[in-house]
Amino acid sequence: MLCPHTQTLRIMCSAFCCDRPSFVPSIPDEGRDGTDVAELTRAPSPRVLIACEFSATVRDAFRARGFDAWSCDLLPCEGDPRWHIQGDAIEAAYGASWDMMIAHPPCTDLAVSGARHFAAKIADGRQARALDFVQRLLDAPIPHIALENPVSVISSKIRKPDCTFQPWEHGHGEVKRTCLWLKNLPALRPSNIVEGREPRVHKMPPGPDRWKERSRTFPGVAKAMADQWGDFLLNSLDHRNDRFPDRDSFAAAVSESVFPSLHDGPCAAESQENPHDR
Repeated sequence: MLCPHTQTLRIMCSAFCCDRPSFVPSIPDEGRDGTDVAELTRAPSPRVLIACEFSATVRDAFRARGFDAWSCDLLPCEGDPRWHIQGDAIEAAYGASWDMMIAHPPCTDLAVSGARHFAAKIADGRQARALDFVQRLLDAPIPHIALENPVSVISSKIRKPDCTFQPWEHGHGEVKRTCLWLKNLPALRPSNIVEGREPRVHKMPPGPDRWKERSRTFPGVAKAMADQWGDFLLNSLDHRNDRFPDRDSFAAAVSESVFPSLHDGPCAAESQENPHDR
């Protein structure tokens, strides 16, 4: 549900449109700090939604490459608010035309590192609601999707991830195994392997903002996503526009999985997590 002070995202276009038509979300001024709505009616670049992101780390990595990238979260943006939708990620994903979505749903009720609390979370419905949110993100009508989470019950309740990665594979000498569920995207390849295997995130002291700090995407990982998936998206759009000159033919192609997920190697997450491997 949207927060009380955020209106529903309203749309003036439909999904699966090859020429990426305009859309005008009805978002209060305080939600975007005066962003000119006209900016949303011009989309010369591929449009990317970074769902459940308040830090703007992944969004800004894509924007640095020229993509029309937007972050979305119930929380206000820590970066430039002009390209942030403060509202419900489901409404944003289903309500506008996007070429790609990278989603970071909350892992509090899903990660196996908190398995000792699962009984209570199953009993009161928290885990079921969290899984429903994940499934709806995965089912969004967007051609290319990546959903990120630590080792979690998503693997057993929905499906196994397509690959996993570590921060030390992307320039950060730390361990925090992260899973990716992919739709029409390749596995994320190591971009900058470095020394160091410090479990810094796992060792964070308790506190009200611990969940927030643990959820941040490493800048090196964000850059790898923008570089690798950005290139893949551009190539896919070129291929798409060549083969499918109109919206209907492309929508049919997507529904028939014309663009299957590509995998660069064996990538499977463990069913149980070593806390020092996160």
